[in-house]
Amino acid sequence: SYCVGNLGNVACEQGDYPGVEPALVTDGLSALTGGLWLDLLVRPESMSRTLARRITMAYLAGVFPRHFGQAAAPAPARARARKA
Repeated sequence: SYCVGNLGNVACEQGDYPGVEPALVTDGLSALTGGLWLDLLVRPESMSRTLARRITMAYLAGVFPRHFGQAAAPAPARARARKA
């Protein structure tokens, strides 16, 4: 969509990400969110909107760290406890 494509262009211009191709980021984000949407429908017991948002924000933080590096929500206490 225009909004998602424009996000990549604006972030690249503002953040000086010379190695990032906005069209590839847009396609990746579209594929990611499409897959997450499918997971929400097919596996609601293991996928939630909160987890889908965290995954999406982690992707964006990986591509645009100066724009999304602090935006990802912390892991819920349950997820942190499993890692310990």
